[in-house]
Amino acid sequence: MHRIAINLIFALLLIAGTDSHSQQPGEEVLFSFDDRSIPWKHNLKLTLVEAEKHPNNPVLRRGPKGAPDHGHAILYGTVIKDGDKFRMWYLAMFEIELKRGQAPSWWRPMCYAESDDGVNWTKPNLGLVEFNGNKNNNICLIEGAPFSLTKVNDFLSVLYEPDDPDPSRRYKAAYIAHPPYDDIKGGMSPVGVKERVVATTILATSGDGLSWKILGDRPANAEGERFEVTSLYRFGDHYYSHGQLITPWAWRPDGSRIGRVMLGYRSADFVNWSKAKSFSFARPGQLAEPPIKGQQTHMGAGLWNRGNVLVGLYGMWQDAPVKPTGKYWNEGVTIDLGLLVSNDGVYFREPVPDFKTIPRGKEGEWDSIALLQGHAFVNEGDKTMIWYSHWDTGGKLRNMEIGLATLRRDGFGYLERQFTNTTGHCITRPISGRELRLFANAENISDKNPLRIELLDKKDRPVKGYSGKHAAQLTAQGIRQEIVWPFTKSPRLPSDQELSVKVSFPDAGNARLYALYSEDEFKSNPPVRKTVKAKTDDGVEYGLWGRRKGVRQPTLIVLGSTIDSVLDSAYFRQCGNQLSEEASWLCVSIDLPCHGTRSRPVENAGLTGWRQRVEKGENFVAPFNARLSSVIDHLITQGITDPDRIVSSGTSRGGYLAIQFAAHDKRVKAAIGFAPVTDLRALREFRGLDDHPLTQKLSLENSAPALANRHVWMVIGDQDQRVSSDRALACARAMTAAMVRNTFHLMPEPRGHTTPKGSTELAARWIQSLFP
Repeated sequence: MHRIAINLIFALLLIAGTDSHSQQPGEEVLFSFDDRSIPWKHNLKLTLVEAEKHPNNPVLRRGPKGAPDHGHAILYGTVIKDGDKFRMWYLAMFEIELKRGQAPSWWRPMCYAESDDGVNWTKPNLGLVEFNGNKNNNICLIEGAPFSLTKVNDFLSVLYEPDDPDPSRRYKAAYIAHPPYDDIKGGMSPVGVKERVVATTILATSGDGLSWKILGDRPANAEGERFEVTSLYRFGDHYYSHGQLITPWAWRPDGSRIGRVMLGYRSADFVNWSKAKSFSFARPGQLAEPPIKGQQTHMGAGLWNRGNVLVGLYGMWQDAPVKPTGKYWNEGVTIDLGLLVSNDGVYFREPVPDFKTIPRGKEGEWDSIALLQGHAFVNEGDKTMIWYSHWDTGGKLRNMEIGLATLRRDGFGYLERQFTNTTGHCITRPISGRELRLFANAENISDKNPLRIELLDKKDRPVKGYSGKHAAQLTAQGIRQEIVWPFTKSPRLPSDQELSVKVSFPDAGNARLYALYSEDEFKSNPPVRKTVKAKTDDGVEYGLWGRRKGVRQPTLIVLGSTIDSVLDSAYFRQCGNQLSEEASWLCVSIDLPCHGTRSRPVENAGLTGWRQRVEKGENFVAPFNARLSSVIDHLITQGITDPDRIVSSGTSRGGYLAIQFAAHDKRVKAAIGFAPVTDLRALREFRGLDDHPLTQKLSLENSAPALANRHVWMVIGDQDQRVSSDRALACARAMTAAMVRNTFHLMPEPRGHTTPKGSTELAARWIQSLFP
């Protein structure tokens, strides 16, 4: 594929990884059958599991005469669960006979169905597309030009990205259309043979998954080779589309002929696609010398993106024993569905070659001929649900409908001991995270026969406190059992270290391990780094930045002027930026006196307002302290703030009030002032009030005794005339004399009144040393 020419700006600022319906955020799955995730094994064997077909299959059937899916309803499509609703996009056919292996109109509509349980499906009346004289049908609308590009004719893949900043493009699709050659702007590559109608990759976007617009005015593979695209997903930094080709468009590594194989293209932005392609998978028999007769890889794979790994099913095509003569060209072809796995989104492999995860049915059963895969995997409760469909390779459209198969949740396969008279163990690849927890999907374990879980460092050495006598013992079986470490009495693993997990199997019983899950709570519940305002019960407005839901966070009070001007500014957040990023600190702010909502109509704003209040004998600090204490009360009561880790900080006038508040409220364990006002008499706004008793009383030196045995950190430039470097130094000396645990930095800073370079990093490290 190559660049799609479009006349609009298309910027995708998406989460690196995949759509949110594929995985738990922050979770990595280490499947038992994934030998990259669990590479080291002793006395263990892998057993793959065949899925169980639903007794009511097919669960979605073709429609009555006159319906758009009367000919067939097959899952060359996608199923996701969005909230409480299962959503399915499938390939319909209204004609009841094929012509040269295709729908005579070269159009098989994209149809839509919904379900509450994944078993009982409805086909809603979308009212979008005229069909048989009315719009009473479940056909999705696809608009664009030329019109031939809007006509889906084969495999359609839907990707849901709810975090796309453009709401109209949160659903993305790739499908096969067969436009006439002359409709393809730019034409096609001379590789292969020229066709009258060409298998092309069409990309489309939608805001709701029902009304679509094609991307650009030409296929994604225009000027390239024909391609039968069968997937669309995002993995890491790229989008990928895999599909199938056959000689003359594909060949074995030595250039010799080959049947259907899985190839792939990629794009960094969904708009510009590579021309070079990957040879992603072929059945082992296809690459043997000589090749095993009749083996092919049908239509790439239906894929499930689990964030760190892709799991999928592919079509295990087997030619008819005898090539049909005078019959439909695929008569006698059979297809089962086999398991694939990929750790890079490019290359795929079979954990056990030729194992049939979903085999075709027995003679006389509805799915006895050939099975078709879709992107249709959902974990629901204790089950993994997989939808698939049946293909009549004899061309008569018999039973071409959609079925359901299930496994134990993530139960594609398990590890167990090979020799039962001794123990076995496995060791995972390294994992790491800031707030990592570990879970196991296991069965046949008990108090007498537990799994033993230990941690190893990157040199395979046991980690103290997490191995040996401190190893965890997993005794309860289930699909997601949390590992709790007996020494720490916590599920948390050491933070930000590369650790491997060693799982030892008991020497009795038949313990089975299906998967391990590592979940980084920081990634699954990241800070909301935008200003969110709220009020206490007594009406005090405050702002939060870096909030994590359901977590008590260490809290940094950040003061400067108004809530918005402080929390929306990286400069005024100061060390809060680093503390949020590295240690999940929450930033909290309120409006200062005479700023924002705390201004009065009859007075000036800012520091001049402070002067006016002092002149009237009004102590503006005391009510401010009361308001901020109310906010801290509220945040602790609401389970937002960790009461043992509260620090107040501020810049200039905000630094002054941060230290005043620490003196007032003993819950504040430390205070920070960046170029702080330490004495109001240093400010030009207070000229002439040097002898005013309230001006003198409000000097920070007078608050020093209330800060005894607590921590205060201040930094100021050596040429700060606005708030006076000399007065800040005098304040620091007074605090030291009052037994304050004072840290004072007088740093070279020619710019005058500003935060000296490097001081925010110093402050962050200082706080982290106080609260390791």
